[in-house]
Amino acid sequence: MTGYDAYKIYLGFKLHFTSEKYDLPTNDGRVRYTESAYGKRQDSHFFDRIARVYNTHELKGLFISHFVSDSQFNDLYSEDAKDTFVGWKKRIQSMTYNFEKELDVLLERVESFDDLFKVEDGNDPIVVLALYHSDISVETFIILDSVLSFVEHIDKKIDDDIIWPRWKMRCSNYSRLLNVDVNKYKNLLKKRLF
Repeated sequence: MTGYDAYKIYLGFKLHFTSEKYDLPTNDGRVRYTESAYGKRQDSHFFDRIARVYNTHELKGLFISHFVSDSQFNDLYSEDAKDTFVGWKKRIQSMTYNFEKELDVLLERVESFDDLFKVEDGNDPIVVLALYHSDISVETFIILDSVLSFVEHIDKKIDDDIIWPRWKMRCSNYSRLLNVDVNKYKNLLKKRLF
């Protein structure tokens, strides 16, 4: 893999996470960018280096972890990028365990499961606040939405037009890349609640 290839992969993920018009799976990761334009980039040496360090699969994980964590582009150049990537890989490897533990955290905060999703006076529900405060992972939030389809419902009621729309877009875009066995998590949720 070349630095140019690595940059095109990065660009596909960047468009996927920051644009409402580009969908990585639909476009099969294809982007238009010339090699001559890449050669003029001041950061081309960075992509040349990571193309030598990571294989294609790892590089995709690095970029996903970067955009899901809401890191700034410059963070990709730092050691924090590797830490973010390692943390993301751990979350993915233990997604079921994390889901069960984070579900317990959520359930400790409410008397009724439905209270997690209540939007009162336009304020964020408990499940969204837990996401903002990193009390639950973005993966757990996506799993809950995959099973319950609550985001569409709460979206109509939340008054926040700054933070929530960015998180909603990030979760929506990430959900199309995250492999979630809905039946498995539906059964885990039923088992925990009943």
